[in-house]
Amino acid sequence: MRKLVLPFTILMVVSLSGCKKDSLVVVNGICQGYVRDSYSNIPIPGAKINYMIGEKSDSATTDTNGFFVIKGLPAGDTRLIISKVGYAGYLTDTWIEPLYAPASVKGGGSVDSYDEVSVTLPELTGSISGTILKTIGSNNEVRPAAGFDIIVTYDNYYSPSYFSTTTDSKGAFSLSNLPAMYSTVVVKPHSDADNYYYYSTSINLYPNTTSEWYYTLGHSDKGIYLVSTSLDIGNGIYTHTFPVGDNIVLTFSKAVSAENTKTFGYINISGGVTLNLDTDVTFSGSSVTINPPSDLTNATTYTLSFRIYSQTPGDYVDKSIQFVTEN
Repeated sequence: MRKLVLPFTILMVVSLSGCKKDSLVVVNGICQGYVRDSYSNIPIPGAKINYMIGEKSDSATTDTNGFFVIKGLPAGDTRLIISKVGYAGYLTDTWIEPLYAPASVKGGGSVDSYDEVSVTLPELTGSISGTILKTIGSNNEVRPAAGFDIIVTYDNYYSPSYFSTTTDSKGAFSLSNLPAMYSTVVVKPHSDADNYYYYSTSINLYPNTTSEWYYTLGHSDKGIYLVSTSLDIGNGIYTHTFPVGDNIVLTFSKAVSAENTKTFGYINISGGVTLNLDTDVTFSGSSVTINPPSDLTNATTYTLSFRIYSQTPGDYVDKSIQFVTEN
C-alpha cells in the first residue's frame, strides 16, 4: 500500500493560517447624555446633535426621554452642536480618552471609551422692551435717547449669543424670541454733541414673560473710551475665539499717552502672561497694539484688563475684555 505524502508547501500554508499578527487596538468612542429644558428640566425629544469626524459630518437625535448616544467617535475632542426648534442652540465638546496601553494585541481589537454629556437648552420665549432717556445740559433736562444701540448678550457657547436693536425717536426699543435665561443688557457707548453715555445691567428672562426696562442715562464730559478692538466680533460683543499668534489692537476715541499709561495705568493679560509696556506694547495715535511675548495657549480663556490714559490730564478708561483663543 502506498503512503499518501502531502506537498510541503501545503503544510506551510496550514501552519501560517494559525498565526495572528499584532494589530492596533481601535478606540470606539461613545458619547451619550440627555438634553433637557433649562427652565422646567423636562426632557427635550427630537433635539439634534450634529458632529464631525474628520471630513464627515453626522448627527444623532434625542429620544422621548431626551437621551442620545453617538458611537464611533475618535479619541480626543469632538465639537457637538445641539439644536431644537424653539430653543437656543448650544456648542459643547465631548472628550474621548485616548488608549495608552496596550497599543496593539494579537489580532487587534477595540476598546469602548465613554463620555457623558448632558446639557440644558433655554426656550426662545423671552422678550424685553423699554425706554431709554438721557439728561442734557446743566439743568439735567430729560429727553428720549434716540438712536442708541441696545445689545442683549449671552455666553458665546449659545447660538445666537447676542441680539441687538436701536432705540427709536422716543427712546423706545423691543426685542423678542430671546433665550429665557440670565442675560446682560448693554447700552453701547454713544457720543451726542459733547456728552457720553453708557450703562449695562443683568436681567433674568423667564419663559413666556416680558421684561420692561427703563433707564435714564446721565451725561458727563466726553472722555476717552474704547471705540473698537481686534477682539470685537461686532455689535460691541468682546468675547469670541481669537487666533493665538495675532496681535491685540485697541482703538480709542482720543490720542493715547504712552507716558501716562506706563506711569499711572496698566495693561494685563490673565493666565500668567507678563507684558512689558516698553517692548510688548506699541502706542501710536489713538491705537494701542499688544504683542504678547509668546503665543497664547490654544483653547484657553483669557481676560485683558487695562487702564489707558489719553493726553488730557486725569482722563483714562478702565475695561476688562474676556476672549477665547484658537489656532
